[in-house]
This record gives sequence, C-alpha cells and structure tokens, in this order.
Amino acid sequence: MTDPANPQIPFPSAPDATVTGVGGTEFTAPVRHTVRRGPVDISLWVSGPVDAPLACLLHPLGLDHRVYDEVVAKLNDRFRLVVPDLRGHGETRASAGEVRLPAMARDVLAVLDALDLLQRSGSRDLPRQAPSTPPPPPPGASGAARPVHLVGHAMGAIVAALTAASDPGRFPSLHLLASPAQGAPVFRDRAQAAVRSGMKGVLQPTLERWFTQQSLAEELPVVDYVRRCLLAMPVENWTAVWESMAEFPGYEPLAERLPRTYCISAGQDVFTPPSVLAQISHTIPSAVAHRVIPGAGHLLTLERPAALAELLGDDWEESGQPVRRSHDLA
Repeated sequence: MTDPANPQIPFPSAPDATVTGVGGTEFTAPVRHTVRRGPVDISLWVSGPVDAPLACLLHPLGLDHRVYDEVVAKLNDRFRLVVPDLRGHGETRASAGEVRLPAMARDVLAVLDALDLLQRSGSRDLPRQAPSTPPPPPPGASGAARPVHLVGHAMGAIVAALTAASDPGRFPSLHLLASPAQGAPVFRDRAQAAVRSGMKGVLQPTLERWFTQQSLAEELPVVDYVRRCLLAMPVENWTAVWESMAEFPGYEPLAERLPRTYCISAGQDVFTPPSVLAQISHTIPSAVAHRVIPGAGHLLTLERPAALAELLGDDWEESGQPVRRSHDLA
C-alpha cells in the first residue's frame, strides 16, 4: 500500500507482515521510512524491538539494504536494526554529482538524528526532514544521543568510519567488513571501464571478484540479486563512487577518533583479502579484533550471513566491556 500523496513512499508495514529476503529466508518485514537531507530523500528500513540495542548497517557499492536481509533475519529479535540505502543506491535517488562518501556519512548522521527525535517524541513515524541540529532531550532526560553500533561493508565500511569519526562518543562499536585500506588507482580504472562498456560490460568481472567460484557455479539466488542491482545502477553513480573511493586517504587520519573497532575478513576474498583487514586493524589503536570468516568471498554478508550475524551479535553484547586488543585470526 502506498501513500497517495507520494506513490513512491509506502506506508509502514503491518506489524505481523513478513518478507522473504534475497537469500530466501522469511522474516518480519522492516518498516520503511524516508528522511530528507537537502535534495535527497534517504530511504531506510527499521526492524527489531524499540528499546533493544541499536545498530546501523551500511551496504557496499552497487547494492542496497537487502544485502543484509539474512543478517537482519537472524538478529532482529534482540537488536533494533537500521539499514539505509545510501545515496545513489537502491531507493535513495541522487545525481552523480551528489554521490560522494562524505555526503553519505552526513546522511547517516541525519538518519540517526531523526531516529533520536522519533524516540524522544514517541511518534510512530520519522520526521520527513532531517533535523538541522541534533534533537534536544525532553525535560529530565539525558542529553546524550542514543548509542549506535555501526557496521559497514566495503564502501559502507569507509562511510561508517567517516560517520564514527565525526561523533566518536555516539558509537560504542564499529565493524569494518571487507574494507579496502585506502584509495587506489585501480578504483579509477574500474570507473573508466564502466564509462567505456556500461554496467553490462563490468558485470561479469565484478561478480567474479565478489563471489566464490562455488557460489557462481551454483547460481545462488543472492548472485541473481547482485546481478540485478548492478544492471539497474546508473553508470554515472557507479563511476562517481569509485572516484570518491579512490580519494580515500586510508584509516590513519581517522584512527584516533574511531571507537572500539572490529575488522572482519572473508577467507576467499580476492578484492580485500585478510591481509588488508589485518593492516587496517593494526592502524587503528582502538581495534580489538580481526576475524576471518572462512568459505566466503568479498560478499560475506550474502555467502556466510549466519556466521557474520553470530559475530556481530556477540561483539555488540561485548562492546560494553573493557577493551582487550586481539589481532589473532579466527
């Protein structure tokens, strides 16, 4: 059912509605909201108990919130999960000139400010316009924003780190999944390849970088999901993100402002192998663990969601404990 005033914005899902994730799992349907920041309407999906610990999950380049479907299905009984479509992806429309990683990070902060306002007002719906300043607390309440665990995958990991560094006290933990260590000339090469040949031309090489050969051979439903996302993405947005990622100076300039950080690698990732995440982990003073999920390629969220969900849940529960550094691979 859609809002007659804006047919692109559906009303919130019925409380007992279910949805089938991209991996085939049926779970309670998240509620879709939109928050406007400047000219961009940011689409996001919220699920889980209202008073449960809050986490925000950020997707990789070319995909959307659904990349976390199977993870959400395993965690939304005990955590409040917020999964946006970052600008230029999925249902968050934006022109190529607006699709930059720092702008995505500001969008995430705007979404979290809007969620704070929702929590404090007792309203059912998010404000359509992002607050220009963080919402004030009600009389007698603490002025601190609600703590949020941040998770980002690849491009989303960079966005998550930029977000966390801008307001360090707000985020008790940060998970960096399969992140590049810094920008690289090859990122601009990938942008130019799409300019020359379009999204159809870069599709197969991208799938081969992101999935294990076994997943591709079995033609899993998640492979079809990724294929459809990539073919639907405007080539201008794809190239704009690669160009923005190429400019990323790495984690060292952010390192002192990052919260308790967990780095997670995929054992068969040829794009960001475990050695890259080990390097990132040693760069960040607050990094407490680097873990490797075996049997997964770059898209570990799709190939090993159960293992990832277990790690995230355990780490979120542990994040209130004293920091103990551990760089052992497990």
